[in-house]
Amino acid sequence: MRTLGTMPIEEFIGCIKNGEIPLYAPEGTSRGGWDFKRDYFKTFQAKTRCNKLGMWAIVYHEWVKELAKWIGNRQCLEIMAGVGWLAKGLKQCDVNIIATDNFSGYGKQHAKIEPVFPISNYEASEAIMNINADILIASWPPYASDSIVKASDIWGTEKPIIYIGEDQGGCNATDAFFERFKLIQNHPDIPLKSWSGIHDSVKIGYWQPTTK
Repeated sequence: MRTLGTMPIEEFIGCIKNGEIPLYAPEGTSRGGWDFKRDYFKTFQAKTRCNKLGMWAIVYHEWVKELAKWIGNRQCLEIMAGVGWLAKGLKQCDVNIIATDNFSGYGKQHAKIEPVFPISNYEASEAIMNINADILIASWPPYASDSIVKASDIWGTEKPIIYIGEDQGGCNATDAFFERFKLIQNHPDIPLKSWSGIHDSVKIGYWQPTTK
């Protein structure tokens, strides 16, 4: 019997091996990233297998559909999209989305993986300059790079950004990004679960002008 809101790990991985978006999170995941009742070694192995299939933040229908409700019919641009798991999930929820990546950073290890969604070959800032959109999406931007800050500067302060990953001090983005990213009021509750030790969440906000 599966835990409510989860599915067996092997069933979850079977879905993504087939290029499908799972309905639920795999067992051993939780909101907040800690589940001491689970076999850490087993979930670590599962996380590694998912990473090798190009999935970092865990993409499954249960939370993606909630994000899609907030997006509505607005046009989305995803930068650093990897092989396109999030874009595929959102598209299945009728979101208008263009996914881009030039496979630098984390993307280098994705370059040999068959995309699950069409990926346009653009560096993040270049994508923003060339593609018109209402919402910018960035999932798991690398923490050792200022590319997300440069991209946000080009995106500007008038249209929302959806950030998916760990909070400041975690494994994504840089302090400079979080210092200028302000969450919206009445933020929706998006039930994204993470592997043990990972603290992913969905944050929607606006880029703030520099104070310098």
